[in-house]
Amino acid sequence: MKVTSGRCRLLVAAVLALGLAGCGYGRREVVVRLDCKDERGTMPSVKIHMIGVSNPGEYRRLRDLSMTEYWTWQKDAKVYEMEMGEGLKNPQILSRKDPIWKNWSEAKLLVVLSSFPPSKDLPGDADARRLILPLKRSSWQGSSTPIVVKATGLVCDQAYKPNNPFEN
Repeated sequence: MKVTSGRCRLLVAAVLALGLAGCGYGRREVVVRLDCKDERGTMPSVKIHMIGVSNPGEYRRLRDLSMTEYWTWQKDAKVYEMEMGEGLKNPQILSRKDPIWKNWSEAKLLVVLSSFPPSKDLPGDADARRLILPLKRSSWQGSSTPIVVKATGLVCDQAYKPNNPFEN
């Protein structure tokens, strides 16, 4: 069978595209569920913010900023917000098709911040109100990321391979 150079280039491009598709970064459906009660026995009012992080400076700022400071800090348009609590929709979903992903097109990490539970400020992932999650496709199985707000803090309800290109 005779293969022309044009067909050969097309075949190589298709093989490369298939091979690289799974190793990049991408959008995820993020499902956030409130699963806790406050001291009165009702679901607390909780703010959830998500931020796609694309560079080391932005990552370090969000990792090192105290949660107390964060909630008084002026937010920008690149923050996706959820309000959760008694009588509000539960769970809530950040869809893969949401326009916020266009603002995060180069994002390598998703930082998820919660206003609950009230606690002492700690750095990075040590603060249970902050989750730093990879957006690398090969870090996850499936296309959805389940996050639960518990009385002890934020928990990702799915195993994943840590991948932080801004550490080391």
